[in-house]
Amino acid sequence: MSFVSGSDRFALIRRFGATGSILIALGGLGVGAQPVLQDPVRGVRLFGLFERTLAASATMVFVGLAILVLAWLLLGRLLLQGSAAAGGLGVLRKVSVLWAAPLVLAPPMFSQDVYSYLAHGMAAKRGLDPYRFGPADALGHTDVFVRSVPTIWQNTPSPYGPLFLIISRFIAELTGYHVVAAVLAHRMVALLGVAMILWALPRLARRCGVDEAKSFWLGALNPLVFLHLVSGSHNDSLMIGLMLVGVELSLRGVADWPQGRAWPDRSRAVLEVLGGAVVITSAAMVKLPAELALGFVGVQLAAKAAPTGESLPKRALAVGAVGGAFGFVSLAVTLLLSQAAGYRLEWTHTLGAAAKTLNWLSPPTVVARLTGYLGEFVGLGNHTPSVIAVTWTLTTIAAGCAVGWLMLKTLQGRIHPIGGIGVAFTIVVALLPTIHTWYALWALVPLSAWVTRAEHRKALVVIITVLSFMAYPSGGFSLPFILLFGQTTGIAAAIALGGLVFGWKWLTAPWSECVKKAERRIETS
Repeated sequence: MSFVSGSDRFALIRRFGATGSILIALGGLGVGAQPVLQDPVRGVRLFGLFERTLAASATMVFVGLAILVLAWLLLGRLLLQGSAAAGGLGVLRKVSVLWAAPLVLAPPMFSQDVYSYLAHGMAAKRGLDPYRFGPADALGHTDVFVRSVPTIWQNTPSPYGPLFLIISRFIAELTGYHVVAAVLAHRMVALLGVAMILWALPRLARRCGVDEAKSFWLGALNPLVFLHLVSGSHNDSLMIGLMLVGVELSLRGVADWPQGRAWPDRSRAVLEVLGGAVVITSAAMVKLPAELALGFVGVQLAAKAAPTGESLPKRALAVGAVGGAFGFVSLAVTLLLSQAAGYRLEWTHTLGAAAKTLNWLSPPTVVARLTGYLGEFVGLGNHTPSVIAVTWTLTTIAAGCAVGWLMLKTLQGRIHPIGGIGVAFTIVVALLPTIHTWYALWALVPLSAWVTRAEHRKALVVIITVLSFMAYPSGGFSLPFILLFGQTTGIAAAIALGGLVFGWKWLTAPWSECVKKAERRIETS
């Protein structure tokens, strides 16, 4: 039987998710990505206990993670059923703040990248070139920040754009060698990016004719946002936030673009479009892939300036004119920010640094590795590096062709630019040589503002749920059986607690409905 009435379920789900966040934060005191030096909880009577009970702390994190995922799924069930108890967009924003709050003051988790940010910023503050020297090369292996940077990245130059380097250098000047203050400062930057997502996502969903609350739940309230943008403090948050804000501003200008030729009538629309282009380029100066969104905004403007009924030369002229204008704006912003950072265009030489690690989430890398193992097995030798070069070249060409085709469909009005951006990022991320779980947010957030079909939304839910469990709390590497044990323990405990809180009947209703539908199909056939 169900223990909870419908009117109380939303309040319980909200508290259930907050409980999961609190458990993650507490467990992170023991198995999070704490700094090697200046760890604020080491030796403290109560909080230091978590570092001395690593198994219990890891279990706590995985149980909290499973509870957070389960709460998100249950909240989505209320929304998709049209329950009034779930409230509107304002209520969901409060839920996002409630679930994020425990993680804001917790140690960095699920990634150690924030320490690379600190090291690059400190190197820039000292007048050294982060695009030429890795953290250890610039600061030395005994540096406070470098000690917390993973070994594989200690000699790797910064792969990030000049805008983020300016931010990192400012934080280094502001906080110095106070590790906790510097980490919290970078987390504030990440939270600024999350705030931009919360602002832009419902507006983009409205443009696509998608329910704002459902889009917000799928794109901004999903567990990956809390785990990797809030807790992990990744600069992807700033990239995605700036990109979405820029797309919203540009599309607002495109919508206001008059069909007449009078310049005064177009001045406001031009300012909105160009302002959005500046913001999108700024996002690319954090991480370059954000520049992809500028192409879809450009073809949408060209389609508005020269509709389908116009002649082919006029449409080609519109595309060329918009492309030239956007290219000029993008180049100007890039040069300005590069000059402000003090390194001109030298940062473009390190963009491939992320491909230094090869993981099994990348299809081209998997093909190359399996081919290398097969060649070694049959006696031809392990030629993995050569095969990787071939697969990466082929997938880059394939991704370019796919993105070009999507832009053409956007120009023809057959796909909304938001959908084009989401699908394009899906293709690009899937074909990258190295994929990290938070890269999925590049595609998932725009797609959440565009998808309307139930099967597509369910596919995104499955992807988010699976990716939420594919990370170890410390952000480092773990033995597979340890990770599997934590995942199964957490999921089992979360389901048991969910059954006690909500009642097994209501908790397992979707599965029961699926079984009944399958039985009806069998009987009909």
